[in-house]
Amino acid sequence: MAKRKSFWIQNILQLLPFTQKKKKKNPIRKVFFGIRARWLFLLGLLLFVTIGIFTLLVYLSQSSVIAQEKQQKARALTESLSTSLQWYLDTEKQGNPTDQAIKQSFISNEIVRFMEINPDVIAVYVYNREAKVAFSHQRIRERKPPYTPLLARMTGTNETTSKDYVAVSTNKTDKTVSTKRYRLLSSPVRAQFGELMTVNRDFDAILVPYHKQGLSDDQRKKTYKDLYKRYEEWLPVYLHPSNFTTTEDLLAWSLDNLFLESYKAIFTKKGYSLDKDDRWLLRDAWLPGAIRDLRDALERRNVGAIKSADEKIFQRLLKLRDYGERFRFLGNVVVVYDLDQIQSSIRQNVSIAFLLAIVIYLFSMMAVYWLSGIMVRQIKMLEKWALDVSNGNLSVSVDIKGGHEIGRLADIFQMMLNELISKYHLEKFVSRSTRSMIEQKSEDKLDLGTHDRKHLAFLFSDVRGFTAFSEENDPELVITILNAYFDRQAKIIRRYRGDIDDFVGDQIMAHFGGEKRADTALQVAMEIMQDIELFNEERKKHKLPVFEIGIGVHIGDVVVGNIGSQFRMDFACIGDAVNTTSRLCSHAKSGEILASADILSEAKQSYLTEELPPLVLKGKKDPFRVMRLVWRKVP
Repeated sequence: MAKRKSFWIQNILQLLPFTQKKKKKNPIRKVFFGIRARWLFLLGLLLFVTIGIFTLLVYLSQSSVIAQEKQQKARALTESLSTSLQWYLDTEKQGNPTDQAIKQSFISNEIVRFMEINPDVIAVYVYNREAKVAFSHQRIRERKPPYTPLLARMTGTNETTSKDYVAVSTNKTDKTVSTKRYRLLSSPVRAQFGELMTVNRDFDAILVPYHKQGLSDDQRKKTYKDLYKRYEEWLPVYLHPSNFTTTEDLLAWSLDNLFLESYKAIFTKKGYSLDKDDRWLLRDAWLPGAIRDLRDALERRNVGAIKSADEKIFQRLLKLRDYGERFRFLGNVVVVYDLDQIQSSIRQNVSIAFLLAIVIYLFSMMAVYWLSGIMVRQIKMLEKWALDVSNGNLSVSVDIKGGHEIGRLADIFQMMLNELISKYHLEKFVSRSTRSMIEQKSEDKLDLGTHDRKHLAFLFSDVRGFTAFSEENDPELVITILNAYFDRQAKIIRRYRGDIDDFVGDQIMAHFGGEKRADTALQVAMEIMQDIELFNEERKKHKLPVFEIGIGVHIGDVVVGNIGSQFRMDFACIGDAVNTTSRLCSHAKSGEILASADILSEAKQSYLTEELPPLVLKGKKDPFRVMRLVWRKVP
């Protein structure tokens, strides 16, 4: 009875938290956010950003495309009406009232048809050269439309322009604010025929090649006669070919003068005025003097002067030709679009693109969910296999089909298991040293005496005052501090691809090869000193013990090879260069770098050094020349 009572008490005590034994922590981590969840999250985020960018690009491209389309349509309307508008806007081309009425009816019908095809066009205005309305048509007749202030800015320009206007109105009754947006496109009306067009066309076809290539006298006279016959109605009589009876006349048979007088007559007839700075081109008799300069240059056969005089004449006439192009301007056609309706079309297109992107998004997520499921199941198979092996079941195998990375990993795991089984059985029969020998490749020679001769640079670095510190402090603290100083030096040596031969007490031995071995060793020594100085400053701030180092660097020929016995071998460098470097390090004071004259002579760069008295080194008959390397940066 007492035993039964004791049994129940033990069970109750085991249920109490403080009596329960601590469970061993599971070394295998738990997965809360697995591969499938991560893939879905990353893909969802990527597609979300992609859809956002895609929608934005569609919106911007639609806005740009529609803006270009509207501009092209406005330009097309202007071009289709150009001939009729020239007769309608050019006062010289206007006929009797009946003809004007016919032209106006044609223009009105074309504009109405244009507005029917484009329901977002709410008005079309035709302005003449004086920026006055010559014709207008509105979809909804308004006395003073909200965009009226902007119309004045769209006229009088010879370029196609586009401007947006937002009209804000307030309803006084319910105090609501409404906005209406408009886009105004102005397209210039240019003359398509007439005297200016004829002269400009002949200027490009005749005068430009004439100044570039020249003409013979017969060709020039023939061209002059043809042009005069074409321009006779507005040219003065003195330019008639029959008046040129003497060769001394500078303007005789001059094509330049013919075009100058043509532009002068047309501009005067139509009342066109040049800019203030260019009016002298029509007022002053500048051409005879320019032709005289050209003839003088020809007589002197001065190529530079000939080219300069001819270019001056051509550029001045070219300026008149540009004015002729500018004076083709007759007015503007201003097309007013309902920008809200345009934006509605854009939003509709964007909505369609967005819905399409959402469908792609959902399809992609489902595809990734399905594909990642296959991968996760295969990883679970590897997981189960690894757990079985860790529990001691070495007979288990993993079989994953497919020529992908997981299948390859399964093969590697199986191969690793086979190797573990082989080593497991091998350890039952052979010792550890024998096993180490068996694992070596057959071509590797482990015999003693294998050696080679090399020319290397050596660096010895010694932590000063550390021996006394180690005798007075705990071994744990000593090793921690020593490792901290070793770690900083070793990182620098490794960064410069140096080899650390050994750590002997508080000293590092390293060597460097390659073409720049001398410079590398010197640079590493300087950087070690600079880094240790910074390290000590940091330790001083935290009131930690600090230590200085001394460094010796030297270069020379050594023998490298396996030394030791058949039972214990090591790869080492042996030679006078190693011993000399070690003794230089021992002579170096705290914070001092002693470099031999040999390594400084082989260095390809120059270094700041201080000459020291020669040292008497053990094993050296003569005093050894040595330099102190200045490693602190000069401010």
